[in-house]
Amino acid sequence: MASAAKRSYGSGRLFVRADPGGRETWYGSWRVGGRRVKRRVGLKRRPSMADGLTRTQAEAELRRLIANTTVVGGAARRTLEEAGTAYIDHLEHVMKRKRKTIADYHGYLRKHLAPFFGGRPLDKIDRAGVESYLLAKKRDGLSAKTIQNHLSFLHGTSASRSSASGRPPTPLPWSTARRRRARRTAACASSRRKTSRRSSARCPTTTSATSSARSTCAPQ
Repeated sequence: MASAAKRSYGSGRLFVRADPGGRETWYGSWRVGGRRVKRRVGLKRRPSMADGLTRTQAEAELRRLIANTTVVGGAARRTLEEAGTAYIDHLEHVMKRKRKTIADYHGYLRKHLAPFFGGRPLDKIDRAGVESYLLAKKRDGLSAKTIQNHLSFLHGTSASRSSASGRPPTPLPWSTARRRRARRTAACASSRRKTSRRSSARCPTTTSATSSARSTCAPQ
């Protein structure tokens, strides 16, 4: 069961829902960037009890939620550099990633991604743009693994842009097949390097053994 009071346009909608046990909770609903957002505001205060929120308190909390989500909603128009910086900050201070990982991400963004894409909004970076970037980095001589790391960072940045608004992560429109191909390329390159190292390690031993055999068998 839900009840709601009429509110002025743009201020959202505050309403109450009751669970099967009869406990009532305040909820809010409003629009951000053409999308409807619904959030749990808090438990409703029961008569003669000190727990839960009064209507006035629920109104104040709803205004806070609307203000915060409005800021997040606008973040979809941030540039790649702005969104990437926010993503790195989240990884460093919330996810507690290693210092070297954070330093690597700063390098990807500052030295490669931001200069290439400039002030283009993150949600305007399309598949063609990403493929042009990958090709440019390949021409610059970056390894397949490094390029894949750049692509993974781009994907993480795009996925994180909507998480704060409560929506499922929405990847930017580049091909997941491209990411799979990049991973396979990196894996093949790594396999070739390992094979080369093993062959190099075997050759001196074989040469030494052969020389020893020749020395033993040589006529005195």
